[in-house]
Amino acid sequence: MPSLATIGPAAVCRLDAAVRAAALARRAPPAAWLGVVTLLVAAAAVYGASFGLWRSPAQAASSAVKMPALLLSVATVSALANTWLAQSLGTRISLAQALFGMLLGFTIAAVLLAALSPVFFFLAVTLPGPLTPAAMTSYRCLLTLHTLAVGLAGTAGVSQLGRLLALLTGQPRAARRVLLVWLAVCALAGSELAWVVSPFLNRPGEPDMLLNPHAFTMNMYEYLWKLLVLRAWS
Repeated sequence: MPSLATIGPAAVCRLDAAVRAAALARRAPPAAWLGVVTLLVAAAAVYGASFGLWRSPAQAASSAVKMPALLLSVATVSALANTWLAQSLGTRISLAQALFGMLLGFTIAAVLLAALSPVFFFLAVTLPGPLTPAAMTSYRCLLTLHTLAVGLAGTAGVSQLGRLLALLTGQPRAARRVLLVWLAVCALAGSELAWVVSPFLNRPGEPDMLLNPHAFTMNMYEYLWKLLVLRAWS
């Protein structure tokens, strides 16, 4: 029976036997759910603090709350869609298995991001701040780095589920198809929910906000295009 002691960062990233057993069960034991969610929240909070520190300590605290909420939301939304898609592809993966798998994938992503947090803490305190003339240059640099970090960590985390899917389905080819679909759903859900929640979005000079004020006027890809390519904001 998995316990909080066995659901540690290394065990989750390696998908140790206790973690695999919980994921393969029709219903994972409560201790496994608690361990995975606790690790996800703790790791994402550390990364979230580094995510927002460049703007202010208040933004760091806000982002430390927003990042775990964002990852939990993406895992839940993705699990709902991915259960139906996995079953449409001929597997018998249950909603509970899909949700636990999504939580595992995003916990791995959160652990990877937490491991990068010292680098982002260093950048936050060394790059020109939000009240300096070079604020927009720092903002563009940090936003690009964080977007890449979250995208790559999320892809790496969800890709680890390929091993579990192969065991769940017993069909390597079907497992690969399901994994590709799951990756696409997570990328779409993650990017759009991140755009709405925006733990690190406010440009220099804008107040910290609970949700993105531009959420319904453009999407994340339009914003990045205007900011980084067209340089619409100086």
